[in-house]
Amino acid sequence: MTANPSDTASARCSGSPSPPSALDAAGRKLAEHHEVRFAGATTGRANLVATVATSSTSELYTYLSEKIGGLDGVQAVETALTLRHVKQLTYEPSR
Repeated sequence: MTANPSDTASARCSGSPSPPSALDAAGRKLAEHHEVRFAGATTGRANLVATVATSSTSELYTYLSEKIGGLDGVQAVETALTLRHVKQLTYEPSR
């Protein structure tokens, strides 16, 4: 059964591992989480950014508090809920 996008909780999470040497390990571990749809290293206030999807806001809370909170080196996380998708990139093999 495929979840209806309106029945899911989607969020963009960003954080900064500390010390900076923890960036690679934290990013690789983050990318292993099945909730993560995108993960990348960035510059600026946060050094990691991820887009996650869960089946409910309750599940999102559990994910943030247990899995993200349990990543070694992650000192802080900022989360922004996605209220509505306006456009989503897709793969087009003809390009």
